[in-house]
Amino acid sequence: MLHSDPIKPTNTYGKSRLPANNEEVGQMTSLNSEGFLHRQRLNCFYANAQGFLSKFREVELRCRTGRWDLNAVTETWLTTDILDLELQLPDMELLRRDRPTQGGGVLLFYHNSLQCEHTENPFVASDTLWCKLKLT
Repeated sequence: MLHSDPIKPTNTYGKSRLPANNEEVGQMTSLNSEGFLHRQRLNCFYANAQGFLSKFREVELRCRTGRWDLNAVTETWLTTDILDLELQLPDMELLRRDRPTQGGGVLLFYHNSLQCEHTENPFVASDTLWCKLKLT
């Protein structure tokens, strides 16, 4: 039987159960009174670059003029020939995953005030990037 209603988190006395995959199913997450892990908001920017090098200056300008916490970019088309040092942005740290063949690739710039850790997930496609973000 198909069900058309979206899955919604259930709330049990300050704990939320969210839909998850594999080993995370059914784990509990505590929420504070604001409802978002001790931080009221994250400012995020996303772009499908279709070639990041040609869009780098635009993203750099957005970072300088905006107050972004996270900048996610897909279809970077970067290779290992391009060093992380060439992609530095002020006050931002970089995580990236290049596709070993032509095209694809993803990257994430995160503000250096955030605690972000790159994690590997062997069960997902190559054009994904996983990280743990600690919000305080």
